[in-house]
Amino acid sequence: MKKSLILLFCFLSIFSCYNKSSNEEVTKESVDSEYYHNLFKEYLIKMYSDNNGINELCANTAIKWKEDGYGLEFYSEDSDWFLILYHLSGTDDNWYTTDSVNPLFKGDLNGDGRDEVIIVTYQSGGGCGGNVGWPESYILYGNIKDEFVYLKRTIDNFINPPKDNDCPGPGDWFEIDSIHNGFIYGKYTHCLYAPEDAFFKGFDNENEIINIKCRLIGGKFKIEETF
Repeated sequence: MKKSLILLFCFLSIFSCYNKSSNEEVTKESVDSEYYHNLFKEYLIKMYSDNNGINELCANTAIKWKEDGYGLEFYSEDSDWFLILYHLSGTDDNWYTTDSVNPLFKGDLNGDGRDEVIIVTYQSGGGCGGNVGWPESYILYGNIKDEFVYLKRTIDNFINPPKDNDCPGPGDWFEIDSIHNGFIYGKYTHCLYAPEDAFFKGFDNENEIINIKCRLIGGKFKIEETF
């Protein structure tokens, strides 16, 4: 009898835990950031070790890398020329992040029952060591592969942007806030005006913020609702 009660308790405990994990809403705090950031670092090292993604005019030789308080840096092996730096979560230098405090989001976006993971980073150097930088997003489909895919968040990656682009260049961009029930929520920044000499005026654009709810279809955003 005692043995049967122990087995019943174990069964109920397992069932209870299973129900909790399957019904629990995924929050930023529940996402294993360290695991996915390490996976992302492995992806970057593999990509640049094959000399992919780097402008060949800047580095047509082997690439080396190092990790420090700023993130993951890549150099030309022959000349030690700095090429690109990826700022990663948990490093000392976090001033760059324009997205949420924890720039990693998880949820099923295509209805296959497996979660996708979107990771946000900031890259500087542009691949040639220039004085440039911008936020970048990468998505891991199905949560089982080790290959991330670059996810553009500018107006040209929207199937139905809320408004036409009024400014030169990409102009508009999207900042992700959360993933819930298959939808991506966030803030769409629409550029209303950009001075002709914006570079010398500190890019003092006039912007409008639009809250949006969207789906990801074939790697592109489709807006379902604005509010």
